[in-house]
Amino acid sequence: MLLSAQCFGGLDLRRVAQPVVSDLVERTALTAHLGVVDGDMVVYIDKYETLKGARLASSVGLRRQAVSTALGKAILALSAPERVEALVGQGLVAATPNSITDPVQFRAELDRVKRQGWAIDDEECEIGIRCAAAPVFDHTGHPVAAISASSIASRIDDEGLRKLAHEIHLAAQGISRDLGYASSARGVA
Repeated sequence: MLLSAQCFGGLDLRRVAQPVVSDLVERTALTAHLGVVDGDMVVYIDKYETLKGARLASSVGLRRQAVSTALGKAILALSAPERVEALVGQGLVAATPNSITDPVQFRAELDRVKRQGWAIDDEECEIGIRCAAAPVFDHTGHPVAAISASSIASRIDDEGLRKLAHEIHLAAQGISRDLGYASSARGVA
């Protein structure tokens, strides 16, 4: 069952995330998504569009390869090693020429994501789009979702992407606290 329909201690994930992610969208003028991993795919369970900047062609329910998205990497980095190895064992299929397809490089990327608390998709899922994401934890400390914000690649440089990732990380910590997670101090932005 997808987590979009689940409640955490009586709290609906999308309802809890909405004000935090809406504020992020307002501050950054970027499109944001709330997503979960379902098998080897990320599923967008909510989308928050900006009225100020470029709008992205995505929709609630859209499925993308988890290994090629910042949302997927943010969740997979904190998932059981067996889950990651099962995905790697299926083969890392390139969504774009920038996708990570080497298992050693992919594992190193997940280690980096786990250390810093946020993930980057540098045109790995879609050419022309850069994205940053951070995991959302439930009251048990389990990564149940991730939030992301995406930009047209030509509009955000590496430093801007790192700053965006830090903002997303802080927003994800806020959602995690609202879901009852007591220690959102994972990763250093």
